[in-house]
Amino acid sequence: MTPNIAAATTALRRSVGLAVIALLATACNKSGPSDKASPASAADDPAMSRGLDQLYKANAPAAAVASFRDVLNRNPTHYGATFQLAKALDVAGQPDSARVWWTKFSSMAEAIKDTQSLAVTTARLAQPDTVSQAAMMQAGLDLLFRAGNPDPVGAADKFRMVLTRNPTHYGAHFQLARALDFAGQPAEARQWWSKVLKLATDIKDQTTADTAKARLARRP
Repeated sequence: MTPNIAAATTALRRSVGLAVIALLATACNKSGPSDKASPASAADDPAMSRGLDQLYKANAPAAAVASFRDVLNRNPTHYGATFQLAKALDVAGQPDSARVWWTKFSSMAEAIKDTQSLAVTTARLAQPDTVSQAAMMQAGLDLLFRAGNPDPVGAADKFRMVLTRNPTHYGAHFQLARALDFAGQPAEARQWWSKVLKLATDIKDQTTADTAKARLARRP
């Protein structure tokens, strides 16, 4: 399996110690309070529906953030949009901004005695505001594959951050090599493709090994 966007995301979900992302993935999914105590349901608000699709289907948290902010600009007390914006900010690698919205949502949930959502929010607020490997990886993928305006240099920086924390991260090796090629840095990319080849060979990922070999056969 070539560790493309989907494979890289799958690899991220297997990572341990990602408390915030794991919490959100299990307890704050699309069936969460997308429209509870709100005058407009997700179905009634195109921006809300769009944000949910971006966050849960398209794997585009940055775009989802913009959509949920659009909802809140028009309806500052929208319960579901407040919840989903907090989550999207975390997934987008902006935990400091997310905390502001989790705090606001906590007060809203407490006011209507939504104990399930309140428990999720309390658990999130107990976590430190640090960007997880998963969020950094997702941010890199968003930059690398951003439609119309990709930023491979910025993406490479994110993948390097992942590798600083986890030097054996398989997907980050692969995506960093790709990002460096896209950024016009083939000599440095070649070094990472060599590492990808070794990792792929070690785990018998023949498809990725073949991809790395083909790239290394080119010069530089």
